[in-house]
Amino acid sequence: MRFLLGIKKEGHMNRMGINLSLERRQVMTFALHQALKILQHSSLELSEWIQEEIERNPVLEELPRKNASTSTIPPDLAAKVTLRDHLLGQAREAFSSSEQREIAFYLIDLFDEKGYLTLPEEELPYEKSAITEVLSIIQSFDPPGIGARNLQESLLLQLCKKPYSLAEVLIRDHFQDLLHSRFRTIQKMLKISSTDFKAALDQISRLRLRPTAAFEEETSQRWIPDLILKESEQGWIIQVGEEELPVFCIREDYAALSPKLKGEEKETLRGWVTGARWLQRCITRRKETLQKIGKLLVKRETAYLTRGESITSIGIKELAKLLNVHPSTAWRAVANKTIATPNGMLPLSHFFSESTTTDPTKELLWRLIDQEDKAKPYTDDDLSHLLGENGLSCARRTVSKYRKALNIRPAQHRKTLGS
Repeated sequence: MRFLLGIKKEGHMNRMGINLSLERRQVMTFALHQALKILQHSSLELSEWIQEEIERNPVLEELPRKNASTSTIPPDLAAKVTLRDHLLGQAREAFSSSEQREIAFYLIDLFDEKGYLTLPEEELPYEKSAITEVLSIIQSFDPPGIGARNLQESLLLQLCKKPYSLAEVLIRDHFQDLLHSRFRTIQKMLKISSTDFKAALDQISRLRLRPTAAFEEETSQRWIPDLILKESEQGWIIQVGEEELPVFCIREDYAALSPKLKGEEKETLRGWVTGARWLQRCITRRKETLQKIGKLLVKRETAYLTRGESITSIGIKELAKLLNVHPSTAWRAVANKTIATPNGMLPLSHFFSESTTTDPTKELLWRLIDQEDKAKPYTDDDLSHLLGENGLSCARRTVSKYRKALNIRPAQHRKTLGS
């Protein structure tokens, strides 16, 4: 009987050990997830998150910012954010071939102030087939409608990101009638109701005549850089953008209460203090990571920083090795962040080469589409929402761009293929 009781007791202790191990592992997994989230946040996003933590954790106390009126960011930096840099950055991600990149850069420099390519392809110094192939990819870039050869094509490009519609038919097959407001003629030819026709016209009215207008609206607000590189007589100055981050400290009077408390109160206070110190470590780690990235850029991107020459993309594996992290974590370090340089403000990710095997967003996007219900495939909006639920912020337009880079067709075409 004793032997049996001994076995039962030992089994009970083993189960307790397993439960404690699982609980500890869950806590560590949550802490790691939050640490990665902090690393991925832009300065503005991190500012909001820290503010929420200060309000939630009574051990944290917000401090007044010293010299709040003194900014280290040149006031004209936002004006230096150009459409050209925005398009060139997307081209570096979309084209792995140096020949295609060369053509893409050449075409982008030919776009007029509206975002159109007005020069005939016959006059360009490249094979027509190569130009057509590259241009078709550029036309999937943000802002929608960019790289069109005329207004009609630009409107169709903007509509192609939406499901097939009557508006597309009107622009494609009845464009001249639309321009001259021959609405009754169109209705008679297509035999459509006034309600459907008005709905299509309303959809068309929301399209942009100038594709560049979308970019101009998005960049009208001042961007806050996460990393700042400035050249001085003593060399390069590397600053991490912290102007938007709340300044806080751990209240020592709360921490000093711990020896005087017992039971649940003591455990609660210990959790608050642990969370506060962990937050400080994560923010310090993020700052150190961005400083290392800044040093790497100063070393490898001298031609761009000093003379404004083309960016030489750095492999994400090289960055991962420098930071001693997995490539997916390295991508989080540069994702959703901007860098201020002597040549203007750019997304930090534009300095690093991208591939479907290392970019966590593309990897997850591929898995989501591969595992979807083919009878009801995910739209780009659905995919954007699902990526966000997995901690990867990605706008619908970016999802569309990544999907095309992966050679994955839109939802309505995937449904046709899967049924």
